[in-house]
Formats: sequence, structure tokens, C-alpha cells
Amino acid sequence: MEFVEEEKLEVVCDVNNVKNVIAKLREAHPYEEPGIDIIPLLDEESFN
Repeated sequence: MEFVEEEKLEVVCDVNNVKNVIAKLREAHPYEEPGIDIIPLLDEESFN
């Protein structure tokens, strides 16, 4: 069993910048593959 410190980074960006933000995150990540979740935000006009 191993215990390590983790940091959580949350970013809100325009959909057109998502690929650039992910690329920069991977550049800066110190090891292996970072866990990345992309959660699109919708306004109520997106629903019928």
C-alpha cells in the first residue's frame, strides 16, 4: 500500500481551448499519465 499527496486542478475554459489546456497539463505533469476529466457546462437554453 502506498500513500501519496495529490493536488487537484480545476480549469474553466472555452471549448476551443480544451486541447491546448490538456496539452499544457500533460507537459507540466511530473510523472506518468494525469487523470483528466472533461465536464462540459451547459446553460438551460441547451435543453428543450
